[in-house]
Formats: sequence, structure tokens, C-alpha cells
Amino acid sequence: MQPGLPERRTHDYRRHGTTTLFAALEIATGKVTAATRPLHRHREFLRFLKQVAKAYPDRELHLVMDNYAAHKRVEVRRWLEANPRVHVHFTPPRRPGSTSSRSGSASSNAKPSTAAPSAR
Repeated sequence: MQPGLPERRTHDYRRHGTTTLFAALEIATGKVTAATRPLHRHREFLRFLKQVAKAYPDRELHLVMDNYAAHKRVEVRRWLEANPRVHVHFTPPRRPGSTSSRSGSASSNAKPSTAAPSAR
């Protein structure tokens, strides 16, 4: 490694795969219900939904999740219909090339202002 250069992988580096973390946070207490799975398919997600529903049997649940395809599969939708106390809220889809209005940054595609400068 040389000063000013990032460290690189060695010739014997091996990636050992990835894992999926499913997590649910109870906001009132900070309690986390979590599960790790080797895959992120609808089957694993459905198993996690059942785990969360079992952990909180007498409460309405509000789940906020992204728009990953496994979250919208027909099997997941059927389970949600059969469990009306579980409410799902999806985050807005991200559009390539767009910037978040919540970030406070202007779009890189914004046109320069055509307003005339004010006289002082």
C-alpha cells in the first residue's frame, strides 16, 4: 500500500457471499425483531412476516418497506389479506436520474435561472 492510495484486495481475496437481514423495530421500546437469511426471496420474507406477527400477536402492525419484488409477490399479498392487522407502507420508488426532494440538494439537471438580476 502506498500513501494516498486506497488499499486494494489481495490476490487471494475471496468473497464469501452475502446475507440478508430482515429487521422490525418497535418504535416505542426500541425492541428489534430480526432474522438473517442466505437469500432474499418472497419465501424468506414471508417467514419473517410470520415471525413478526407472532412476536406481536395482539397489536396492529405497520411495516414500512421498499419496493423490492419479493415484498409484492402474490403469496405475500395473500398472506397480508389474510392478516388485516398487518398494514404495509411502501417507500416511494426511486427514479434513476432524479434527486430526492428531502435531501435539500438541487437537481444536477436544473436549468440556470433566467430571471434578470435585481438593480441595487
